[in-house]
Formats: sequence, structure tokens, C-alpha cells
Amino acid sequence: MATVPDTVSRTAKEHDEQYRMILEFSPVMLYEFLVTKDMEFHFRYANPACKELLSLSAEELIAYPERFFELMLSTSQGKFFRAVKEAMHNASHFDFEDWLFFPNGTQKHIRWTARPRRLPNGDTLFNGIALDTTDRKKLEEALAASRQQLDNILSNVVGMVYLGQNDKSRVMEFVSPGCEKLTGYSAEEVMNNQVVFGEQIVHPDDQDRVWNDIQKAIEKQEPVELEYRLITKSGEIKWALEHAKVIFDENGLPMVIVGFISDISERKRLEAELAARLKEIQETQAHLIQSEKMSSLGQMVAGIAHELNTPIGYVSNNVEIAQRRFEKLATLYANSLQALDALNAGEIEKAIEKFQVITDSDLNTLDALQDLTVRTERLFSGMNVGLEQMAALVKGMRNFARLDEAEMKKADLNEGIKSCLLIIGHQFKDHHITLTTDYGNIPMVDCYPAQLNQVFLNLIQNAIHAVEKTPEPHIHISTSYDSGWVSVRVKDNGTGIPKHIQSKIFDPFFTTKPVGKGTGLGLSICYSIIQNHKGKFYFETEEGKGTTFIVEIPAVDFLRPSKE
Repeated sequence: MATVPDTVSRTAKEHDEQYRMILEFSPVMLYEFLVTKDMEFHFRYANPACKELLSLSAEELIAYPERFFELMLSTSQGKFFRAVKEAMHNASHFDFEDWLFFPNGTQKHIRWTARPRRLPNGDTLFNGIALDTTDRKKLEEALAASRQQLDNILSNVVGMVYLGQNDKSRVMEFVSPGCEKLTGYSAEEVMNNQVVFGEQIVHPDDQDRVWNDIQKAIEKQEPVELEYRLITKSGEIKWALEHAKVIFDENGLPMVIVGFISDISERKRLEAELAARLKEIQETQAHLIQSEKMSSLGQMVAGIAHELNTPIGYVSNNVEIAQRRFEKLATLYANSLQALDALNAGEIEKAIEKFQVITDSDLNTLDALQDLTVRTERLFSGMNVGLEQMAALVKGMRNFARLDEAEMKKADLNEGIKSCLLIIGHQFKDHHITLTTDYGNIPMVDCYPAQLNQVFLNLIQNAIHAVEKTPEPHIHISTSYDSGWVSVRVKDNGTGIPKHIQSKIFDPFFTTKPVGKGTGLGLSICYSIIQNHKGKFYFETEEGKGTTFIVEIPAVDFLRPSKE
């Protein structure tokens, strides 16, 4: 039977064995080092985990502690011993961590913790553990770098990044440093609610609209995009553009709003300036278009004057001849009446005298009188033709020059082209230009007739200029209809358009005509007019053979028929 001392001894041995196994098989390095009162350092113990952690066996560490310190930077060694001294002096917990650099190029971040215990002789014994915190340290450093990068971005971003609540006051839980440049208030003032963003910074006239627009976006679960005014700390009013996204919880309820607000005051100023400039340009363009219209009107008046000159001269001459014949007939008729009156009064001699006057005239026979009558009728017929020509020219001028018509209406483009040709037809004769036409069966189109007439006149006039020096000048005008489009083609056999200027043809103020003969606005204005009709305007050209300008107008009903 075992005695009590034997049992105690056996139990102590078992505990010792358990402690030994814990120490020997622990994956964590356990150590003990002694620091004498003279600050001499000695490792007294290290478990086998030391080899895995430090690449030194426990025996090496105890025998050659300097090999451990060689793994540290000199600055780290100084920190290590300062931490030891501080723990000894304050009888406090020893806690130190830093990097170790191994000969094979690897690095480890080790944390040393121990509890100091002062011995009776004044030395201090440290028992503790050493942990490999490399992964944790790298993660911390990565997080710190990421946080620093984010801080740098937020500090340098032009505008304010925010995280806020979904309430009308727009309480901000976080704002970036850009808040101060944007609003004049520091980030702390906004985050501490010393100033309420939704009530004191957003312009009073915009507050309800901003709130309502955010709620609409939340309802549709769409991103927020707003433009509104801010009132800064100094009282300055700025325009802001806000982009934001609402974060919803698992129940679909809005939790917070994350967004970015930037200053667009300069953009708004430029937009206003651009609008003013655009208005000025539009007014200038309208003036230039009117000038071009007046130029077209001048051409038209010159053409009409030329065309009217012939029938006016013809009618004028015929009127003069008719007047002389009328005077002869009037004299003959007067003498006849006087002779008749004399016979009735019995004044035979006076009657004979008058009859003699009639006999001496060149209208002394019925045949002569009949011939005069026929020739006079021809005069009047000729005058009729001349007056009809003048009436047609005036009608053509009226049809062409409807410059006061601002409304769209249905029109026959063939008739518009004919009006233009009527006006400048004399130029074909003057320059001996052969004109051929092929008017297709085209539908009426909804358009601004006067504007299209201006286009046709310009194209025909340009074609005339293009063939002025061609040996056998020829211009062909045709119209057609295909797949919902009415096309007008004006073709000449001039010299064509050189490649180096083809891209500039529709540019404002570009002209190939001599100075004083062209403004360079004709084709540019034509292009604008065709665009206004939702049409197409282009050309086909071949150097040395000629050019064809093509106008295509959609044959669609822009004008809805009125209900009866």
C-alpha cells in the first residue's frame, strides 16, 4: 500500500510531465530570460517552438543570445532594452513588438510579452511568450496604407464626400475635408451638427425640391442626381451638383445616403455666358440670313427687271402705234359725222369738203379700214401677251419672295423651282447656257416654301457661276420621289469642286467667288434650312466633269389635317 508521500510524489511527477509536454509541444514560443541588476541579459529557457519562430534552436538561443539580437535593426535593439528597463523599473507588463530580418531574406514581425518577477538578489526574471504577428502586422499596415490613401483622396478631392441620414435636415455622420472649401464650414462643424446642412447650407428656395427629389429617388431605388444652390458661411451663393446612392437594409428601408457634392458655380456661369453668346450668335445668324435673303431678293429684282424690260418695251411700242392709229380712226370718224351733219342741214358744199378730206386720207376704202382694224387687233393681242408675261413674272416673284411666311405649309417643289427659273431665266440666255429639266411626279411636302425657294435659287445661281467659262455650258434640274423622300438635283458640267476644299463647302463665310461677289453664306444657310426641314443636303462632284447638289426633303405630314 502506497504511503501518502509516495502518492504526492507520483502526482507531482505527473504534473511535471504534463507541464513538460505543454512546454515542449506548444506551437507558441515560451521563453524565460534573466536581466541582472547590472543589466546583463541571458536567455534561461526556450521551448522547441523557438526553432520555428527564430530559426534558432533553444540551445543556440541560450548559448548565443547575440544571434537573436543580430536579427534586429540597431534601432529595434535599443527599443527592446528600453522596454525591458521600463518593465523592470515600473514592475509592469513587458510588451514589445518589431521586425526580425533573417539571413535568407525573410522578415517576421514578433510580439514579445512577459511578466517580470524581481528575485531576492535584485535580478529580474521574465517569463512570457513570443508570437508571430507577421500576418496581422501586414494586414494592419495594408489597412493603414489604404486608410492613408483614402485620407489623401478625401483630403485632395475637389468637393465633399459625405455619409448622411435620410432626413430633411440632412444630418451628416461623415463629411470629407473638402466640406470647408465648398461651404466655408469645417467638417467638424457639420458632423457635430453645429450647422445643419439641409436647413442652413442648402438654399431655402431649393430645400423642398431637394428633399422631394431625394425621396422620389428612394422610392424608385435610383441614384440621386441634383443641382441646387448652397449658402456658404460667408453668405456667398454657390451652385452644387450632388451625386448620391441610398443604402438600404435587408428590409428594403433606407439606412444612410452616401454621396459627393461638387461646386459647379463656374460651370453655371459659363452656361449663362454661353447662353448669352448663343443668343447673340442666333441674332447674328438671323441678321446674316436676312442679309442673304435681301441678296437673293436683289438678284430676284434684277432678274425681274431684266425679264420685264422686253414685254414692257413691246407693250410700250404697241401702245404708241395703237395711239396713232386711234387718232387716224378718230379723225376719220369725226369727218364722217361732220359730213353727215352737213348733208342733214342741206349744206352740200360743206359735206363735199368733208368727203374730200376722207377721200384724201389713206383710209379711203373699206379694205384699208378693214386692214387697219386687223392690224390694230394684232397690236392689242401682242400687248395682251406682254401683259400676261409681266403678270406671270409678278406672280413668280410673289411665289418666290414669300419672306414673311413663317409658318410651315404644303407646297409643290416643282412650282418653286419654276418660279426661280422664271426669275433668273435671263441669265441662261445671257451666258448661252443650255437648261434642261425633268420634273418628276412628286407629292406636296410640308415645308417653309420661301426658305426652300431661297435654297433652289442659290443652287441654280451657283451652277450658273460654275459653267460660265465652260465651252458648252449645260445645267440639268430634276426632281423625283423615292421611299418617302422628295429629291431635287441641280447638276452642272463645270470644273467640279477640288478635293482640298470639299470639306469646307458648307462652312460659313467660305467662298470660291472673287472678293465682292460672294459672302460665303449661301450654302451654309442652305444647309441650315435643309436641316430645319429634317432633310439631307450633299453633293457629288468630279473634277473636270461637274457637280451635282442634292436636296432631299422628307415627304411626311408634319402638318396634321384639321378635324372637320
